[in-house]
This record gives sequence, C-alpha cells and structure tokens, in this order.
Amino acid sequence: MTLSPGSRLGHYEIIAELGAGGMGAVYRARDSKLNRNVAIKVLLASVANDADRLARFAREAQVLASLNHPNIAAIYGIEEARGDGPAEAGRHMALVMELVEGPTLADRLSHGALPVDEALAIARQIAEALLVAHDAGIVHRDLKPANIKVRDDGTVKVLDFGLAKALDPAGGSGANAMNSPTLSVHATQQGLILGTAAYMAPEQARGRAVDRRADMWAFGVVLFEMLSGKRAFEGDDISITLAAVLKDDLDWKALPADLHTPLRRLLRRCLEKDPRRRLSSIGDARLELDDVGAMPAEDTALSALGAVIAAPAPRSRAPWLVAAIATVVAVAAVVRWAPWRTETDPPKASFELQVDSSGTSAPFMLALSPDGRQLVARVTEQGVGKLWLRPIERVNGTTMPGTDGALNPFWSADGRQVGFFADGKLKKMDTIGAPPQTVADAVGDGGGAWNGEGVILFAPVMGGGLVRIAATGGPQAPVSELDRSRGETAHRFPRFLPDGLHFLFLVHSTQPENTGIYLGSLNSKDKTFLVAGTTKPEFASPNLLLFLRESTLMAQRLDPVTFEISGDAFRVAEGVGSNPSNGTGGMTVSGNVLAYRSGGGLDRELTWVDRGGKREGSVGQPGGHENPRLSPDGTRLAVFRADGGGDVWINDLARGSSTRFTFSAGADNVPVWSPDGKRIAFVSNRDGGVFNLYVKDAGGTGVDELLLKTPLNKLINDWSPDGRYILYQEDDPATKGDLWVLPLVGDAKPIQVVATPFSEFGASFSPDGRWIAYTSDESGPGQVFVQSFPLAGGKWQISATNGYYPRWRQDGKELFFDNSGTLMAVDLTGTVPGGTFKAGVPERLFSGLLNIPPHNYDVTPGGRRFLVVGTPTTLHGTAPIVVVLNWMSGLRP
Repeated sequence: MTLSPGSRLGHYEIIAELGAGGMGAVYRARDSKLNRNVAIKVLLASVANDADRLARFAREAQVLASLNHPNIAAIYGIEEARGDGPAEAGRHMALVMELVEGPTLADRLSHGALPVDEALAIARQIAEALLVAHDAGIVHRDLKPANIKVRDDGTVKVLDFGLAKALDPAGGSGANAMNSPTLSVHATQQGLILGTAAYMAPEQARGRAVDRRADMWAFGVVLFEMLSGKRAFEGDDISITLAAVLKDDLDWKALPADLHTPLRRLLRRCLEKDPRRRLSSIGDARLELDDVGAMPAEDTALSALGAVIAAPAPRSRAPWLVAAIATVVAVAAVVRWAPWRTETDPPKASFELQVDSSGTSAPFMLALSPDGRQLVARVTEQGVGKLWLRPIERVNGTTMPGTDGALNPFWSADGRQVGFFADGKLKKMDTIGAPPQTVADAVGDGGGAWNGEGVILFAPVMGGGLVRIAATGGPQAPVSELDRSRGETAHRFPRFLPDGLHFLFLVHSTQPENTGIYLGSLNSKDKTFLVAGTTKPEFASPNLLLFLRESTLMAQRLDPVTFEISGDAFRVAEGVGSNPSNGTGGMTVSGNVLAYRSGGGLDRELTWVDRGGKREGSVGQPGGHENPRLSPDGTRLAVFRADGGGDVWINDLARGSSTRFTFSAGADNVPVWSPDGKRIAFVSNRDGGVFNLYVKDAGGTGVDELLLKTPLNKLINDWSPDGRYILYQEDDPATKGDLWVLPLVGDAKPIQVVATPFSEFGASFSPDGRWIAYTSDESGPGQVFVQSFPLAGGKWQISATNGYYPRWRQDGKELFFDNSGTLMAVDLTGTVPGGTFKAGVPERLFSGLLNIPPHNYDVTPGGRRFLVVGTPTTLHGTAPIVVVLNWMSGLRP
C-alpha cells in the first residue's frame, strides 16, 4: 500500500514518495506541529501487526534516538496512525526521521570510483558515526552505500542505524540471518533478512550471531568500492553473491596502483573473513585514516616504493654496493630521482631515515615486518623508552602507546602484531589495535621469534636457554639447554627459518670457540654450530644467513632445507652498530629490504648532571660503559667497559686517569665497593659458564679471590655498610630472581633474603644497614620496595607507577630510583632512627638521561650530583638508520 501526496498520517502531511525498500516505503512529509520537513518510513504490515515485535522495535528506537551525532541521521519518533483517504485507509506504523537531502553514496558510485581524498573524507565520517554507535552498544548490521547520504556541503549521514536488529523477529540473535531486507519483503517468524548480501560479513551470511566486527567488514567493503569503483562481491542472484562473500577474495588489483600502503593494510584488516582476525575497533580504523590523510604530498610518490619492496631480486654479477648516503636525504627526493626505474634495470634505492628527534635509547633494537613494509625500533620520547613504528614509504613514524620501557621488538609471522619485553614481561600488541597484552614473565630480554603457527621463542631469564610458548599464553616448554661443559652462559635472539620449525639463535660462551650462531629445532634440544659471531643472527629468504663480524655485516649461503652452510662469507655493509656484551646487533632484514643502524654501538658517555638534569661535565672518553659505581668517598669510579675487553676499569676522578682493573678471559662486570673503599667485589663468568662472585683489592694488586660459585647466574647488588654481607641476586628459572646475602664472616653460607614467585633484583642497602631497597614485579610492572634487614619484618612499596634500581643518599635522607627513564627522589626524613620506616611521595628530578643497561646511574654521597650512562643518541645526536631497498639485486649468484 502506498500513500499519495497530500494525505496525512497524524500531523504529518505526505509530500512525495522518496523510494521503497525491504522494510517499507519512505516519504518526504511535513511536520505541521514543528513546521519542518521530515522523512517518514512506513513499516511493513507484517511489522505493524506484530505486537511483540512492535514493542521491541519501540525500545530499540528509543536507544537509536539517543545517537546524537552530525554523521547520523536522527530518529525523531514513532507514529501509529490511520490514513485519511480511501486509498490510504488502514493502520500504519511509521518511523519519523531526519530528512537528509542529497544523493546516496550508491548514486555517487554509479559513476565510478571516487578520488582518494574524497573517499577518505567520506570514510572518516562513516567511521565517526560507527564509533558513536558502537560506544553506545549499537551495531548497524546493514551498512551499505544506499544507507549513506552525502550532502552538498560534504557532510555524510549514515541512515537506518540498528534497524536490522530492531526488526529482527529473533531479537537480534542472528540465528536466521540469511538474507537482506533490501532483497526480500518476506517477514515471517522464521526471520527477516538482516543485511544486504553484498555487504554481509561472512559470519552474517552463515546465519551466526554478529557484533561490531560485522560493521567493520561492511565498512571495508564500502571503502573498497569507493576506491575501486567496482562492487566487491556480486553475483546473478543472492546465493551466488553470498557464496562470493564466503569464499572469494577481492580483486585487489582494482585499487589504484599508487594507493597508500597503510590504506591497503587497513582494507585487508577490515576484510578478514575470520572475525577473530578482523580489525575489531572502528576507532583504530579512524586513526589510520587520519594518519593517511595527514601524509604529506611527497608520500604519494613514496607509495610507489611498495613495488620495489615486493619485487623479487634478480640475480646479477654486478659488484655489491650499498650506497650509504653521508647525510640525511629526503626520501621523496630519492624517489623522484629515479634513473634506475627502467624496464630492463630493476628498481634500486637506498636512503637514510632519521629515526626520531629525541634520539634512540637503544639504538640497535629494530625490526622489519615480514613483508618489509614497516620498521619498528626502540626510541626515547620525552625521556621514556618506547617503540616507534614507521611504514617504510612514509616520511614520519609514530610511537606505539603502551610500550613504555619496551626492549627488543619482534614481529608475528603475519605482520599484524609486535612482541617485545617490558616490566619483566614478554608482551604483544597489535600495530593499530588494542593495548599490549602480557604473554609470560621474562626477566631476560634476549629477543624473540614468532612463527606462523603462533609459537613464540624467547629466553625467560638472562642466563638460561630458550623456551616456547603459545602467543596466547599458557605453559612453557624448554627448547634449548645450556651446555655448561662448553662454557655456555646464555641462549638469545632466536630467528625462525621459513619452515617455522627450525631456528637460528646466538650462544654466549666463556670459551670463544663455542660462542656463535647455532641452528635449533622445536622438535629437539640438539643444536648445530653454524658460524662464529657475538651478535644476533638474521635470515633473508631464500638462503642467506646474515651476521656481524665486528662492524661488518656479512652474509653466507644457508640451505633452508638441508641447513648446510656453503661458499665463503661476503660483505654486505660496513659500519653496522652492535653491542657484543649483550648480543644486540643493529641490523634487520626482510626479503628485499635491509635496514641497519650505523655506528660502533659502544660509544656511551659518562656524564655528570645536577638534580635538574643539567650537564656538568663528563668522565673520560665515550666508550662501552655499564654499571657505574662511585667509591664511598666519591673520588673514584668503578665501571664495566665492554670495549675494554669486557672488564672492570677504575677512574680516578681528580686526576682524570683510567686504569684496567680485571684481566680475565671472560666478562667481569657489576663492580661494588667495600664500605671502606679498599676492595671491589664483582661477578665474572671466567670459570664454568655462569657468573660467580669475586673480590679484589681496589688498588689493583693481588689476585682475584673467588667468593661464591653456584650453578646459577648471579649479579652483585651491594655491600653492607658494616662490611659483613654482600647482597646479590640469583637467577633461578624455577623461582625467577631472588635476593641473597653472602656473609663474609663465619661459615660464609648464603642466606636467602627475599624469595617469592616473582622477580626481585637491583637491590641496595640503606646507609645504616637496617633496610634493603629492591625492585620486584609482584604488583605488575617493576616497583621499588623497602624491606627491613636482617629479619624480614616491615615492607613498603615506594614507587607509584613503576621503579627500578634504587639508590640511597649516603646520609639516608633520600632514596632515588629510575622510573622508565625519569629519575625520582623520595624523602625519607620522616623515618625515625631505629624506628619505623616512613617514605614521602616520589618527586621527579629529571628525564631523558637514563638509558640501557641497568644500574645506569649512581649518586654522589651528598645527593647533589648524579653520574649517568648516556649514549651518543642522547648526548651527541642521532645516528641514522640506513634502509636499502632491493639490496639482494647486486649479490653474486
């Protein structure tokens, strides 16, 4: 039944019919009470005569009416009236809505694809509308171009929000969602058709329950059609169309060839047939659209680099060359200058990227995505270390929220997620999705690998083997074990080979001939030595093993089937940074894309700063400094130097001299002064593979005396003020890090001080010896606690958000700690001598100067100055990351 112009429904006068659909006819009408034009949708008789459905529809309409947003066509009310003429006689149920002038998006698309800028503007407004609805718990379920209007001023209005659910006779369960109200007028109790076939999500087409991810699918289809100008899924009838939705892939070649890579990625994530893999948040899609819209004009040219990245590398006998440009080059200029882009000569390009104006705090922690299109690196932003993500063809990158303190990032096999280590945990996060999720505890940060079956390899402790765990979490299983007879001290930095079963990894050993890159397997704990090396391995398909020899990046053939090494190793690039002391290497590779960080990697400066962070000079020359410790009188400094053979050195601060203190074949580290300044205790892995405790006269004379040897790795934390105890942490895979004291009098039997299922580390004695401050992850991220000593009585949490490596002022009136790159101070003057411990509220002193490794600062006796371990990136500017496209084109066959 239709309504004729001039007829009335209550106080609404019908002006003209605007169209008809599966839910009923739509009319332009005049509201005589409010003197405005409206749109009236007269619902199907089957709806109007169903009391239960009408009641449910009224409740839904009330919710929909709450969606007050400029991109959503408003619902004004529900009218039940009888027509006033013979032709219109009968009961009518009508929905009164905002009248939106202008063509539908379907009308616009009938003329072909939209310009990218216009499509982005429309898509952003659709996303805004969906975001408001989803936040209110409303799913559209019938998003399509015909339900989207574009006014002359460019404003987008989304129509019919939630009406599919409102009209669902099953109450929105989706149990019979097999058709569309726009394709059928049947409204039996077996179910209305919920969604238009060509825009239905696969789960919707299967008749399953749907949620906001169904809208994400429809949003992706609409965006695809705006950009391509063709239907994403079509067929001669509904069944063929639904079959295409369920089985067929889209014609991705229909998209513009120069379309921004991030936009292609967004489309693919919206159009995953499995809803569990589909982008779940329209807010994330909106942010991605905003980023694409903000890309500078030159990024249009940069998107052409995608073809370079994806192009196979032909074999050539041309000499190998990496053209590392001496100064930072504008990437767009490199693209525009393209003499190499010919039919016969494959495209080649190399360019440098300036990672971040604030500098990187861990310059050799970077990773390319599996498709080579994105780079993630660890940077410093406002004094806090975070992960930074940049598409290769973009000029700018963005920091990833929720990654404070992140170390050693690595990618999932599908390139959708990034794994990393922070706060004593192994974490993962979607690159444009939800906040990070914790996968497992991980005291160590020795890198990770993630295969296509959802298995992650990592080292849970600093001095142990590798374990496997499902990316979703759960039980862990050991994959490799340290061979103490070979002096092995750690297995780190795994890298899966293409089969997802075998992997490369780095083995640290006190015996140089056993340090190197090995082959392992998930099915066996056996390992095979491949090449010598002291930093992480990389693998470039189809058959190249990459590794560092000092600062030279080398490559050698590795058969991914037989796992045999063949041919001689050859140079790939010079001047690649690394840190052999912990195995980090500043290179990453993915197919035809190679990225590496230039620089020696060990050039850290010991810098004096005041309480406000102002520089007041430096100590000695930049080098591989770690773990500085001032003598009790503040006149000397003991510090580990990785560039000095992995030994402890002594600096005389008054004379400016530096003298080597230890000389073993292993690594001697973490020096701690005796309270009288006459001896220095330290750890060394010179004997048996693990780090044990040693002591030596501070004047450098005499021999190194072994204090304690156990099967587990140990790190010295402090020496008690009365000289009776050495405080140390022991890394036990079963109980994680625990705190112990070694008595230096009596029977010298170690005593456990703090032992929990959590990790405790970085401890120090109070000046009066009555308290121990330490870091623990028992309440989530690392926090600073104070506990009484020698008996464990009172215990107080000092930090509020996170805290690491506490240090006491010599008079006991302040406690300092590292809060993810910010030095904090806590007033302790309220503590009664011999009485109860009382701490004030932590206050910020300065940010941006505390960097990796741990124990990266010390405080003068009076608490007025601090000695911090800086890096060239913080104190001397940022060394560039060199990105080389099509890098294998010059390799010899």
